[in-house]
This record gives sequence, structure tokens and C-alpha cells, in this order.
Amino acid sequence: MILSSTLITITKIIGIIAAIIGTGIVSFIGLPIAILYLVIATIVYWQQTTPVFTGTEILIYTVITFLAVFLDNIVLFMGLKKSAASKRGYVGAIIGSIAGLFTGTLVGLALFSAIGAIIGELVHGKTTEDSIRSGFMTAVSLFLGSILRVVLTLIVAVDVLRKLLF
Repeated sequence: MILSSTLITITKIIGIIAAIIGTGIVSFIGLPIAILYLVIATIVYWQQTTPVFTGTEILIYTVITFLAVFLDNIVLFMGLKKSAASKRGYVGAIIGSIAGLFTGTLVGLALFSAIGAIIGELVHGKTTEDSIRSGFMTAVSLFLGSILRVVLTLIVAVDVLRKLLF
């Protein structure tokens, strides 16, 4: 019983650390996967011993997850709006973001998204200067949104690790 509890605790810690790394590198999926992992691990843990996390805590973590994903997207669209990006610029940024996901890095994601926004703006007929401004704002917005998401992930991770270890 103690061995299985220890093994589950170690598995949870590895899952949280992987989620933090996933949030910073893969950018979009780390925090939702962390919460899903936490819920599954907690359900398994509940079957074996006294629960470490209450349903309320998991609900709070889930709300933080949705808030992080929502704010990340809001920051991106605010950056595009600030640069007066057209609808084609938005579409280009989205297509670039999807292509950038395959790089597996935040830099690749931001770079491809910026290139997509620039191409979208050029197709729309904007000047090169305006297109580059939209691309730059897209990259900056992605970085700011990612920083926000990583901070929220760390808040959840520190709380989870505190409960698991102490």
C-alpha cells in the first residue's frame, strides 16, 4: 500500500513537471494536460487512500486552466488588433500558428505565426511596413500570452507539489 502510494505520488510529480515543460515548449497544451492528468491521478489515488485534492481544488485548477487558455488567446487578438491587422492577417497568424506547432518550440510558433500574419497582410494589400508591424505584434503577443500561461501553470504546479510533498 505504501509503495503504491509513493509510486502514485512520484507519477503525479513527474506529470506536473512534464506539464510545466510542455507549457513552455509546446505552448498550447501543457496546462490542460496537467489538469487532466491531475484529475485522473486523483481519481486513482482516491481509490487507494485518503484524497489529497478535494473536488473544489480540482475545480479551481480547472477554472485557472480555462482562464489561462482564454487570456492567452485574448492577448494574441489584442496584439493583432493593436497593429490594425486585417482578417487575412488574423487567418495568416492562425495558419502560421498551426504550422509553428510542428516545430515544438515557442520560438517556432511565434516565428511561423508572425510570418503567417505578414503574408496575410501582404495578400490583403497592406504595405510591407504595416505587414511587418502586424507580424511583430503577433510574435510579441504570443510571447506575452505564453509567459502568462507559464505563470499560471507554475501557480497550479507549486500548489499541487506543496500538497503532495508536505
